[in-house]
Amino acid sequence: MNLMPNAAHTLAVSLSPDEAICYLGRVYSTLVVFDAPDLPPELIAPYQGRILIHTLGFPDEPPIKHLCQEILAEFGFDVDTFPALSIQGLATVIDVVKYDPESFASDREAHGCGESLSAYQADSEKFGCDAWGIRLSDTFVLERPGCDVIPSANVGNGTFWLPQSEAHLDDFRAALQRDQQSLSHQNY
Repeated sequence: MNLMPNAAHTLAVSLSPDEAICYLGRVYSTLVVFDAPDLPPELIAPYQGRILIHTLGFPDEPPIKHLCQEILAEFGFDVDTFPALSIQGLATVIDVVKYDPESFASDREAHGCGESLSAYQADSEKFGCDAWGIRLSDTFVLERPGCDVIPSANVGNGTFWLPQSEAHLDDFRAALQRDQQSLSHQNY
């Protein structure tokens, strides 16, 4: 019996490399996202199962790029072992919550975005947008990332997306298969 999730119905989330490693390394367990017209969080709320963690490109600005590289180095990675535009790992969505100022503040250690919801909205240029917390567990870093996975141009940091081509389906299947193999080895 094949229990592998259907790649066509598996979500990916694209993050900057430093953010991706912080979720995969379990520094943070809650991803904060804002309402998005293409895939609003209320559509993610009923989602059960694994999501793929995908990295976007490295920052262009030298000080920010250097900081990103330092964060990767703390986890034993560099730009070659944790490449941009790659599926780096997986996580399980365990809950989706809509934030108000109080719940955002109380969840600050889980998301690392500060204590003030309004300040985070301003920093993110998402004034007045609803904020949602996507709670993750069971993170797993792929031994070999799925490289050269290029989403559509409208995918930015924190964007959830489904496979958009046959090549994406192949990449999603490969990541899910490696995840299943890892889980089966843990059970023995």
